[in-house]
Amino acid sequence: MKFSKKDLLDIPVIALLAANMIPLFGVLFLNWDAFCVVMLYWAENLVIGFYNVLKMAFAAVPQPVAHLTILVVLKTVLDVKLHNRSHRIAATA
Repeated sequence: MKFSKKDLLDIPVIALLAANMIPLFGVLFLNWDAFCVVMLYWAENLVIGFYNVLKMAFAAVPQPVAHLTILVVLKTVLDVKLHNRSHRIAATA
């Protein structure tokens, strides 16, 4: 994939590059260890997650009950599978 000068001057590309330079700068010049970098990315995920929760809360869904039903069924199936798996692992240990 080739990038032109126009692609590199887009605001999202500049923001992405700048955001990824922060951990690099911290490791090289501020003596950050792996814990600091992981905490930075964890905090970033919290901010992004909160933003997405807000978007979901204010999204217009044509049939919210149908969407909620599908999510509850999928979560229940996943919980049951994980619960059964954890008990099988604990029983063999």
